[in-house]
Amino acid sequence: MNIELPQPLVRLRDDIDRAMDAGGFWAAREIVVALADGELLSELVNERLEAVRDGNRPRLLTLNGNTVAPLNTDRYQLRLTVMNSAAAWNPVIQDAPSDTISVIIRGRVAYSVYEQPQPEPHDVFDRSRTLRSAGTLRCGPGDSIVVRAGRDVLIADEVHGPSLVVDLKSHESRTTIWSYDRTTLEPLRFNVARRMHGRVEYAARMLGHIGNASSETALETLLEHPAHFVRWNAVRALTRLNAERGVASLRRLLDDPHPDVRTTAERALSKLAVTAGGN
Repeated sequence: MNIELPQPLVRLRDDIDRAMDAGGFWAAREIVVALADGELLSELVNERLEAVRDGNRPRLLTLNGNTVAPLNTDRYQLRLTVMNSAAAWNPVIQDAPSDTISVIIRGRVAYSVYEQPQPEPHDVFDRSRTLRSAGTLRCGPGDSIVVRAGRDVLIADEVHGPSLVVDLKSHESRTTIWSYDRTTLEPLRFNVARRMHGRVEYAARMLGHIGNASSETALETLLEHPAHFVRWNAVRALTRLNAERGVASLRRLLDDPHPDVRTTAERALSKLAVTAGGN
């Protein structure tokens, strides 16, 4: 369904698109900062109130009770969030899978800031890559914050408000989200960042458990998938369905670009060789 955007959003979208076309994601920072004067936001809210009253346009996309996304394109999403209190203390903190420009519209927020000094390669887990504390960032109306995907971790420890924050988020630019121990700042694990990659990984595993031979060709095509965890789970599922094709795929993974996949494939082949020798 094609959704007609209200004119305030059309103008904002066009301005952001032009800036990004000329200078990339970060070139839109001044446009987001300009939202702090509240004029466009007021115009947008007024227009949406009229739409709700008339019942002739869809409501804002609501992400949760305090966040709405008035603008969502194939490159980015604009969010408005009301922060009533600081996040509950959590022993595990995570980096951001997407680049983000945030601006405080109302209220004040204090963030604990951490930085990953070795962000690449982001899809190879390494316990030595600890975060580095970068102190506290105290922000008020008009202040902007830049969060670089895979590099920066910001935790809202103090919220003096309610506080209104506008975020411009790129769609995920990292395939993984890293989790860290907040006390030691050491990495604990990483998880899938891109929803679609996670869905493909889940589907591959499910096909292996279903056990239908008709899935073998589809699983083999996933050996070329850009996400290493998808490639590995595709081979695991294929091995369940057809041992011969699974072994052939494992041999292909010995030349995989990801070191963990190569190592795991080598171990799996060695284990299969020992098992075959024992029989």
